[in-house]
Amino acid sequence: MQCRVRPRNAFFESFVRLIQGETCFYIVYVDFSDLQEIGRGGFGIVYAATQPNGERVALKKVGPRNVYGSLEFLCFIEILTSFFFQFFEDFIDGSDTYVVMELCELGSMRAYVKKNGPLSDRAAAYVLRQIISAVKYMHREGVLHRDLSTGNVLISRIFSPEKISVKLCDFGLATHLRKGETACTVVGTPGYIAPQVFKQEYDQAADVYSLGGVLYTMLTGNDPPSKGPMRFDGLGMSAVELIERMMEADASKRIALNGEQI
Repeated sequence: MQCRVRPRNAFFESFVRLIQGETCFYIVYVDFSDLQEIGRGGFGIVYAATQPNGERVALKKVGPRNVYGSLEFLCFIEILTSFFFQFFEDFIDGSDTYVVMELCELGSMRAYVKKNGPLSDRAAAYVLRQIISAVKYMHREGVLHRDLSTGNVLISRIFSPEKISVKLCDFGLATHLRKGETACTVVGTPGYIAPQVFKQEYDQAADVYSLGGVLYTMLTGNDPPSKGPMRFDGLGMSAVELIERMMEADASKRIALNGEQI
């Protein structure tokens, strides 16, 4: 694949000019090889690919309906924390738009737990703290992820079974809310969706509910059930209490990321 690419240092300038109504492309030709589809999500299709310098990257094909929202979000997550993917560049190839990002070849937390079994309390807490740090930043910026699940938590490095570094991915369903606003679109992964989402009136508390589902999956090895009670076989009381507080049906009683220690 030979593509027209905007250089990394020109991305922010390019985007600002784009939203101001100017046409702006910086042309550089880059060849990608060894393309292999590794996932599909709200963001689009994700490929693993090799750049001419041998670097392996994630290549995300963004649909026309998602491109402006997705690129706008990438504009500010590039400068966030280590818990988001590193953004390299974006490019246009014909009618398609692609985003080149860091590749995590160790797979998702969902696949890891399915293969290796539930995490220990200590390992789950280590992962959860990383995800919470990322989500807290998003919420401070007025952004809801809206699709938090173990499938969207990718493993970047395994130092030991108790110390796993992760990164948050798939922002295709993310949305921005002004102060006092609520979202209304029913989106998300079954089992991780807060009741308020189905009522089409929700805010950042819906992400907290989904985080509870992530913790539940890491500790039990199972996705949270869409219907019926959750099973907590073998879990300690403190873990059960935290999951229940995060997945409290009443959003006003649900534990908050800000103001309470999770």
